[in-house]
Amino acid sequence: MKFPEIQDALLLFSIQAEVCLLDAKDQTISKRILGRYMNEESVRELDRTTGKTPEKFSADNVWIASQFRMQAKELGCHTVDTSNLSPEEVGEDVVNWITSN
Repeated sequence: MKFPEIQDALLLFSIQAEVCLLDAKDQTISKRILGRYMNEESVRELDRTTGKTPEKFSADNVWIASQFRMQAKELGCHTVDTSNLSPEEVGEDVVNWITSN
């Protein structure tokens, strides 16, 4: 789903919301995705569900992330770069953003 589609859906149902994008550097996204497909079974399951190799799946996700990043920037959405953060640090950042709004 694209950010404009999210905005349209929120307006349609008169819902007020803010969007926070959890992002990462392209290299980090790729490394995280490829790390999920380290054995034959996981690679077969990825192929079965997407028809893609881990490399193609990773490249597609990096491209999609770049589109989300661009749209989030255009709309002034809060973005958290998770590249060098632990899950706990990401959570803290999001909680701080929520409680400050």
